[in-house]
Amino acid sequence: MNRPPPYKFPDPVAWEALHGLKPYALAKVPPFLATNAATAIQQDWSTLDTEAVHGLQAELDTVFETLEATFHVPVGHEVHFDGTQFWVFPRPEKLPDAAVKTPLVDAVAQNEKHPETFFIPDAAELARIHEGDFVQLCAPSLDQENKGGERFWVQVTHTGSVRIDSETAWAGVIEQGEMVFAHIHGYQDKETIEFTYRNILKTLTTAEILSGKPKK
Repeated sequence: MNRPPPYKFPDPVAWEALHGLKPYALAKVPPFLATNAATAIQQDWSTLDTEAVHGLQAELDTVFETLEATFHVPVGHEVHFDGTQFWVFPRPEKLPDAAVKTPLVDAVAQNEKHPETFFIPDAAELARIHEGDFVQLCAPSLDQENKGGERFWVQVTHTGSVRIDSETAWAGVIEQGEMVFAHIHGYQDKETIEFTYRNILKTLTTAEILSGKPKK
């Protein structure tokens, strides 16, 4: 039975330089998983026999597999622990097909569920959207129930010229700079996207941008 080498946390900077993808931290991980991982990696593996080392490796693997399932980490991406926090190290060859997109968050439905905390534009504000303006949308990231998600800005290129499920829709180009969870939801910066009023979280008009007083 081969002896596993001591656990070593990968260098995030080196990983990004090699793969072109930035590792990201996992939030709200159950504390007991961090405790289990810390217990495993803080021991001096060189002083343990081979069977004990395999036991520690198996414990780490179980923790990582639990997180992969809980956070829906794509197959092939690597979960690691730096002693305090868990990280996902994405691999470019494991990115989803560009044609596969998760549905945008239904902002109207979320507002109905959480009217005091999840705000959306009113009808008058939506009616003022013109080409060149910006709207904020949201794509699911690590939570299938849309409790979280990645918000991003889109510059409107067409208004009311396309239809989605019988709803009048807009089209625009994603202008976010960096999409942190693109490997999960499939949306990329600079790509064209279609959406309806149900997907809009915020609006930002050209006039507001020129005034220097955009919305928070």
